[in-house]
Amino acid sequence: MLHTQTFRNAPAVLIAALALAGAITLSASILWPASASGGGTMHTGDLDGIATNKASWSAKVTITMHDASDKPLAGVSVGAAWGGGASGTARCRTGRQGTCVVTSPSVAPGTTEVTLKMLGATLNGYTYDATANHDPDGSSDGTFIVVRK
Repeated sequence: MLHTQTFRNAPAVLIAALALAGAITLSASILWPASASGGGTMHTGDLDGIATNKASWSAKVTITMHDASDKPLAGVSVGAAWGGGASGTARCRTGRQGTCVVTSPSVAPGTTEVTLKMLGATLNGYTYDATANHDPDGSSDGTFIVVRK
C-alpha cells in the first residue's frame, strides 16, 4: 500500500533521519517560481521613490514586477528613463522578491524633483503589458513616478 505524505515545513534533518531509518521513502516534486516557468504577461506592480543626500542629491526608486496574477517575478530585466533634473537610462534585474532598485545620477542642489518612466521589461516567456501597470499605495501610476527632494 502506497501512502503519500507531504513535508512542506518539516526540517530537512528530520526527513533525512526518517529516510535513513527506513521509515519513509523519498520522492520529490519541484515547484518552480513563476519566473522559471515562464508564460503570460507581466507588468509593473509598484514604484516607490525616495531622495537621498539632500545637498547634491539622487533619487532612488524601487521597482516591483508582477505576473498577470500580481505575484512577484524574479529575473526580470527592467529598463526606465530618468527625467526632470536627471537624465539617462536606468536598468536593473529583479531579485527573489520581484524588486530591484535604480539610482539616478547626481542631481543639482537647486533641482527639486526628478522623474522615472518605465520603458519596458523582459523575461523569457513573458510579454510586458504596460496597460496593467499599477501602484497599490498611489505614489505613482506604475509607469511614471516623481521623486521630490
